[in-house]
Amino acid sequence: MNLRSTSPVLAIAAAVLGLGLALSGCAASPSTPTVASLPPSGSSDSPTSPPPADVDASDTQGVQYRLDDTAERRDQIIAAWDDCLIQNGAQWQTGPVPGAAGDPSPHAFVQPIPAEARAACVSLQPLMPLELSSATNPAFHEQSLRYVDCMAAKGLFVRLTGTDTAEWTFVDGKPVPDNAGDIDHQCMLEAFSS
Repeated sequence: MNLRSTSPVLAIAAAVLGLGLALSGCAASPSTPTVASLPPSGSSDSPTSPPPADVDASDTQGVQYRLDDTAERRDQIIAAWDDCLIQNGAQWQTGPVPGAAGDPSPHAFVQPIPAEARAACVSLQPLMPLELSSATNPAFHEQSLRYVDCMAAKGLFVRLTGTDTAEWTFVDGKPVPDNAGDIDHQCMLEAFSS
């Protein structure tokens, strides 16, 4: 079980945002399979969830998460993107997710998501905070090391899965604390806000 996707969310991924940004799954690129949040209640012809008020939906790059986002704002961003994808031809996965443990997952899209749906919803696609990528943060390397060290100091042992993003996986054989999501979020803010 990973709190963070190892194939870009935040998220976005274990894309979904239950344990803070670590569960977000917001770091998806148009060519990357994504796991989305729970489907909205009601039918697929329900009105689209509006993005948060501070989101400029005319931005064709997507919606940028911020390090200090509230769970409510992240949920609104995910819901608006999910609803848009569904209204433009994507479908919810109703059986086991391929490559997963075989458990039904009502919160994943059937893959691949149709190109038309992706294109129609690109302005609502959740994007990871700029601080969490070496491409957009010149201090990323040092901050990512502080991030991992902070989590280890609090009992959450992880290793980065690459050198360009803050995606991580658990260190084998180490216990995972019940408050892993809180530790991740606290350390992310501490390491990348400086």
